[in-house]
Amino acid sequence: MVDGLPRINPTAGGGWIQNSPWNIDLTPLQNGIFLRNPVDTVRMIALGYSPHPEALVMAAHNSAMVNARPDPIVVTEQPLVAAGPRGPELQTQAETILINAVRAPSADFDSVWNAGINAWLGAGAREIVEERRANFIAP
Repeated sequence: MVDGLPRINPTAGGGWIQNSPWNIDLTPLQNGIFLRNPVDTVRMIALGYSPHPEALVMAAHNSAMVNARPDPIVVTEQPLVAAGPRGPELQTQAETILINAVRAPSADFDSVWNAGINAWLGAGAREIVEERRANFIAP
């Protein structure tokens, strides 16, 4: 704890490490981190970027929240419909694949991942990919 806020412990070995709860390898598995108020939440996140100064990380985060641009909108020839009813089920299945792969023994990772992705594609994701590919309009 630092000033009453949880701090992520850096890994052993020294040097800079991006030790944040928002890193992509952790985000699919978490429900979010919210403390007493938004300022404390951002301060807690900033503490995970040691040895960088907390104020610098907080300034970068706050700037990103105000000045960032959203991803571009991908225009298609016609409305996409394949994901409609299957979207939530496929999202849940994708999360399960990720969890199973992360929890698998190292020697089994590739087989668990590949089997999960193949099942996911077979459950409807392939049709969604193909529909998006067929209707994509290059910029």
